[in-house]
Amino acid sequence: NKFESKHRISVERLISGTGLANIYEFLALEFPQEVDAVVHEEYLVATESHKGRVVATSVDKCALCAHTMRIFTAAYGAEAGVAGL
Repeated sequence: NKFESKHRISVERLISGTGLANIYEFLALEFPQEVDAVVHEEYLVATESHKGRVVATSVDKCALCAHTMRIFTAAYGAEAGVAGL
């Protein structure tokens, strides 16, 4: 599991191209009861480069995807603020 406590999670892993997929995957592991089965199946069969698209386009029908987007935008905004300083 790449999210075990012994691994460091950098901000780059959150706001990079795979950031949405990384956040969604973590939340799905932490909160399995919140997983939307249809969206999750679509996520699992998507290529690595399209997993984030599945999350982003499923915000209206998947609470976990919406939570993922809130975390992603908060992290992205925080890092943009730091870069602006």
